[in-house]
Amino acid sequence: DKEELDEKLANRVQVSKRAVAKVIQAFDRLMQRNEKITLALKGELDGDEAPNVDEVIRQANIETQAENRNLLALNTSLHKKYHTISLKMAELQERVTCKETEAAELLNRVDDLQYELAKVTSRNDKLENHLAEAIEKVKTYQQIHGDEKGVVKPVVTTTVSQKKMEELQKEIEEVRELANNRLQELDKLHTQHREALK
Repeated sequence: DKEELDEKLANRVQVSKRAVAKVIQAFDRLMQRNEKITLALKGELDGDEAPNVDEVIRQANIETQAENRNLLALNTSLHKKYHTISLKMAELQERVTCKETEAAELLNRVDDLQYELAKVTSRNDKLENHLAEAIEKVKTYQQIHGDEKGVVKPVVTTTVSQKKMEELQKEIEEVRELANNRLQELDKLHTQHREALK
């Protein structure tokens, strides 16, 4: 968009330069005619037969009217080009503004996702620590009560502990899946943000 805008501005400068050159040429021709008329009025034109003053003025008037028509057409053309370029520039500026707004929204979304991901990661770490502690407690219990008589009690306790561990592991997997989803969404937003800045 920026390159397109720069190109439009460069074209506009070139058009303006050509228009100014045409105006300067027209001004030079007018100056030459005025000088010719002045010399004719003074009777100082070169040549064996100096043209009649009325004829010089009439011819100058014809040329001036033709030049006026050309300048009017040029002026109208420049106004149209200026209007077209102005509309295009306004459109490009609006697109740039939309892209900037979109980029800002994406940045805010990225910040939100990063914050949420940090919370999920922290929760995941706590759950993993909790699971590790539970496993250590089970191992310790089995070491202490493993040789005791009566199989029912240790088996029940171990079963309960195992169930607790399974629940924790399931919760950890859910948190990991949520974290992975957030990471994928974050990567997608980063990609969209880079595209929006192009």
